[in-house]
Amino acid sequence: MTGGMRVLRTVTGWRRCSAGSAAATDHASNICILDVRDELVRDGAVFALARVKQDLLVRLQAFGLTDKIGADKLFPTLPTAVDAYRRWAADQERGRGEEPGGSRESA
Repeated sequence: MTGGMRVLRTVTGWRRCSAGSAAATDHASNICILDVRDELVRDGAVFALARVKQDLLVRLQAFGLTDKIGADKLFPTLPTAVDAYRRWAADQERGRGEEPGGSRESA
């Protein structure tokens, strides 16, 4: 993976990775992303990627990661990821406990 990703710790329940510096992924880096996602989900966290641009999205789709992560947890910008988190947190407070999501803007 070129550049790498940063895992940003947020309020308990969400872990958001900023993929802005990840221009390309290879098989090994895709497996690493999947391993991190699986571990966080096992721990009860919601895993989301922010700053997913079109070239990275195509690579994630080719590896099958968009299905495993969930297209509704891949965000083209940091503000769209934050907005989804805020909706999710509000739902948690209301006791609805729904997964995060929302429409994906074009990257």
